[in-house]
Amino acid sequence: SGDTLLVFLILGVTIALFISDRLRLDLVALLSLLSLLVTGILTPAEGLAGFSDTAVITIAALFVVGSAMRHTGLAERFGRAIGRLAGTGRARLTAVLMLGTAMISAFVSTTGTVALMLPVAAALARNARLSPSVLLMPMSVAALLGGILTLIATPPNIIVAQQLAAAGFEPFHFFSFTPIGITMLAIGLAVLVPLAGRLLPARAPIDAPAGAGGVARVSGEELAKGYEIGEIARVRVPASSPLVGETAARLGLRKRYGVNI
Repeated sequence: SGDTLLVFLILGVTIALFISDRLRLDLVALLSLLSLLVTGILTPAEGLAGFSDTAVITIAALFVVGSAMRHTGLAERFGRAIGRLAGTGRARLTAVLMLGTAMISAFVSTTGTVALMLPVAAALARNARLSPSVLLMPMSVAALLGGILTLIATPPNIIVAQQLAAAGFEPFHFFSFTPIGITMLAIGLAVLVPLAGRLLPARAPIDAPAGAGGVARVSGEELAKGYEIGEIARVRVPASSPLVGETAARLGLRKRYGVNI
């Protein structure tokens, strides 16, 4: 029928927008919902019914938690803790990073976990003089494996549990998946920790030449362009200067002169 064809058309456009990444995913989802409402396929009551659904609110809350962890600096502190535990050895660093990523992924969505841990993994690789490519794939796999440690870690599991309860069956509980998840995580660690260094090439970012050990060497101009910095100056402080031994925070140069060091 015409409504069926229209639904498939809206679905196709939605998938195409998801793949193209031209618009934010949440905006695409809302536009898809609005399209169904405007065309009359859904009534306003049907279109808004999902916002009263426990699973939808739970999934939305997980993204809020992930964003809060990033903006409050908790993810950064977590990354520093991983760095202290892992040191600079590749195998140990991979193992600790995977365990930490899986721990977060057990309580935050997989997508949110990867977004949190990407800068952490990059910083750890830089400090250990490793190419980020050696750590990013194990981190991604750990995020996926952490998604089966608890019920809330994977949104489809929440929906399935809710539908089981609605149909009169025993729903999944919070730790129903944990034994399987721990087993799969252990297998992932056993495979990736010893083999990641051999299977994954040590390549630097594509837009920068690689230096020793596959670590990128980025010029000052490229850094300034990437971070959208305006004027840059290099200043030498002579040994007789009163600035010697002082910290940037105590000097208050940003407040007094409007400059960042």
